[in-house]
Amino acid sequence: MGSSKVISAAGGPSSAAGLSADEAVGVLRSLMSNVPGAIYRVTFEDGLSLRLIGDEIERITGYPPEDFVDAATRTLFSIVHPDDRAWVERELRAVREHAQDDLAAGATARRSLTIEYRIVRADAEVRWVLERGTTVRDQDGRICLDGVIFDVTERHEAEERLRRREAEAAQARELRASRSRIVAAADDARRRLERDLHDGAQQRFVSAALMVQLARRRAADAPEVAALLQEVAREIESGLSDLRELAHGIHPAVLTDEGAAAAFESLAEGASTPLRILAAPEGRFAPAAETAAYLVVAAAVRAGPAQVTAAQRHLPNRKSSILNHKSLPFFGRGQTAMRSSNRSRMMSW
Repeated sequence: MGSSKVISAAGGPSSAAGLSADEAVGVLRSLMSNVPGAIYRVTFEDGLSLRLIGDEIERITGYPPEDFVDAATRTLFSIVHPDDRAWVERELRAVREHAQDDLAAGATARRSLTIEYRIVRADAEVRWVLERGTTVRDQDGRICLDGVIFDVTERHEAEERLRRREAEAAQARELRASRSRIVAAADDARRRLERDLHDGAQQRFVSAALMVQLARRRAADAPEVAALLQEVAREIESGLSDLRELAHGIHPAVLTDEGAAAAFESLAEGASTPLRILAAPEGRFAPAAETAAYLVVAAAVRAGPAQVTAAQRHLPNRKSSILNHKSLPFFGRGQTAMRSSNRSRMMSW
């Protein structure tokens, strides 16, 4: 049995020096056949002249290996993508200069190269390659770069797809957060407007109505004036009612103070068509959820029986609803069955 050989990739002690020429060639051919990349040797002193290249280079570049040996037709550098050539050249020059400095200083350390760049294949397709190399000296003492080129296009495209998905997910999260902020700001604005109407214009209407009532008493002996003041009082009361309805539709104070159930009761009391409450959520929920539920119910009530019937179909009494997994209120016509529950009530025509 022949003796085993140890090859040190770091350039340290090894027992590979005893390999015969045939053994060395056999190892090299085996590597070139099994490594999933194009193994090469380049000499720096001859302008990056390619001395050896594996057959795998044809699968990667679309060009036969004979085109590259001794720059017969082209060089490896000539197929580097134009946008990557400048920095790839800088990397190669830096490795060569460091290796030359080491040679001048008598150092034996090797310089490594790892770069990833694009190439343009023979069919004009752009591919990504990963190149790994190490500086060595050949039998004549010249500085060479031994390395391998891998096609990493699929990996690069997978990473790019992952980056795009992460970016899209981040944009979606930001969009949802932005929408939430907009909804919250709109709710706050509605609350402020309702308070302003209640504390401002509505109070002025009330004061004006009281003044008209006082004027009517003082004009008791003037029937025409009293009748006119009576008409003014009715108009003020009508305007006050319209203002209350407007403020209530914007954002009822009862919704903020007491919650959705109380707000639904207020809707039923103010509806033009008699309503009865059969079920309503108990307890308090997130302000945005209460506001959304109220607006849906209020729109259905204002639209009348036809829309309320539609609302019944679209707002079923189920757990997965806008009110934090509680049932949304819904409506039905006529003799909808009363649900006896102390915790919930429902509206019906």
